[in-house]
Amino acid sequence: MIVYKNKKFKTAKKEESIMEISFVLLIIALIFMGLSIWLFIENRKLRPMAFLDALTGLPNRRLFDEYLTKELARTKRFKTKMAVAVLDLDKFKRVNDNYGHSAGDKVLIEVAARLKAVVRSYDIVARPNSAGDEFYVIMPDAKNDLVVSAMAERIVNTIKQPFNVGYGVEAEIGVSIGIALSPDHGADPEILIKQADSAMYEAKKNGYDDL
Repeated sequence: MIVYKNKKFKTAKKEESIMEISFVLLIIALIFMGLSIWLFIENRKLRPMAFLDALTGLPNRRLFDEYLTKELARTKRFKTKMAVAVLDLDKFKRVNDNYGHSAGDKVLIEVAARLKAVVRSYDIVARPNSAGDEFYVIMPDAKNDLVVSAMAERIVNTIKQPFNVGYGVEAEIGVSIGIALSPDHGADPEILIKQADSAMYEAKKNGYDDL
């Protein structure tokens, strides 16, 4: 009987060890599950950052290219017109030189806000280069030149208004705009941007606030 009891005791100890190992494995599995959920949530948080300009919150070049490709496809499908505008700020370097880069950042943030305020609700404003002072605008359903010209005039007028750079100081800048239409000037995204970019440089040669 004593031997039997010892065997029973050993069996109980063995079962207890198995339960302890199972419990540890369960804890490890729960930890990994928690880490997986945390990583999923963090990736969801980081995903928008890959497509947005950190300073202004506008779409960056990557997201802009996606929008442009989709809009060109829609334009081709429904046989409509669209426009792409390339905007380059005039006299912006003076803001950085005279008041510092923090003042320049304030101006860029305000430019983004003003652009979003004057374009149509379905137009897309983007900042393609986080280190630059260029902005892009996609204008779907650009039915005629008058619609595009009116939009460009609104942009010029809003950017001409003084910018508060802090401590009661106001800075004035301008903007040069180049516009390309699709399908008139092309249906390829890169070609369309190059056309608008070339038009912008021509506008800049003619003086500030030109288009």
